[in-house]
Amino acid sequence: MNKSSYVKKYFILFHFDKICIRNKVINNNKHVKTEEMKLRNR
Repeated sequence: MNKSSYVKKYFILFHFDKICIRNKVINNNKHVKTEEMKLRNR
């Protein structure tokens, strides 16, 4: 396996991970916000 393809693969995986993490954080924030709204509306 030559180095450049290895690095490329690693870079893509790393980038994908970052996107997944960011989406998870955004979804968690949305969830928290909706929970807060529910509490306020009670």
